Amino acid sequence: YIFKGQDGYYYIIATDMDCNTGWWGNSNTMVLWRSRDLVNWSDETIINMSEITGADDIQRCWAPQVIWDEQEQKYMVYFGMWTDRDDRGTGLYYSYTDDLLDQNSYTDPQPLYVPTSGKDAIDGDIIYDSQSETYYLYYKDESNATICWVKSKNLTGPYEDASNPKKLLSSDVGLEGCNAFSITGSDTLVMLADAYGDGYFVMYQSTDFENFYPVLSSAFTINNCSPRHGSVIPISNQEYKRLTNYIGY
Repeated sequence: YIFKGQDGYYYIIATDMDCNTGWWGNSNTMVLWRSRDLVNWSDETIINMSEITGADDIQRCWAPQVIWDEQEQKYMVYFGMWTDRDDRGTGLYYSYTDDLLDQNSYTDPQPLYVPTSGKDAIDGDIIYDSQSETYYLYYKDESNATICWVKSKNLTGPYEDASNPKKLLSSDVGLEGCNAFSITGSDTLVMLADAYGDGYFVMYQSTDFENFYPVLSSAFTINNCSPRHGSVIPISNQEYKRLTNYIGY
C-alpha cells in the first residue's frame, strides 16, 4: 500500500511474509519504506507487532494500510490479525502511531471489524465519503473469496455487521487485496481487486460507494505488468515526469 504522509514523505507499507513455510507464525511483522520523490526509497523499517503489548501471540499481520485520523492527529494503521487467543478467525485490527517508523510509538492493536460469524475478514480498505460523512470499509470475505463492505460514522467503528454478507463485488474468480480510489474531478469511485488465483486485476466503478459495476478489461492496462495487491494514488505532473524519466512509460 502506498500513500503520502503528513510529513511530505511517500510511504510503502507491506506484509512481511514467507509463505513457503505455511500461513501461520511467520507473518507477524510489517515492513515500510519512505521516499521524497517516489524514485529513491530508503529507511526500510520492520515493525514487529509481536513485540507490542496486546499482540505478543500474533500469528498473522496481513495487508497493512494507513489512514490519517484528523481528530486524533495520528496515523491509524489497520491490518488483518489473528492470534493464538482468537476463536473467531482473522479479523481487522488497528493501531495508532505518530511516527510510522518507530515501533515504540504504536499503540496496542484494537478490533476494527471482526465478523461475528467467525468468517475471516482480511485485506481492509477504508474510504471516506465526505458528503454522507461515512466511512466505508471494504474487505475480503475469505469464506467465499469476494469483496464485501460495511460502514460507520466513526473511523474506528463500530461498523455495521455483515456476518451474513449480501453486499458483494461478484466475480467468477476469487478476489482479494481491494483498493478503492476516486477519479480526480469526478464523483466516480474505482475499485481495484486482485484476482489472485488467476494473475490479473479486475476493476469496478461506483458513484455511491455501495453499488458497483464492472469495468471492461479492455479499458485499463495495469494487467500488462501483473503486480499483486495494487494501490493507486494521485500524483502531480512533475512527479509523473520524474517517474517516466526514471522508469520509462
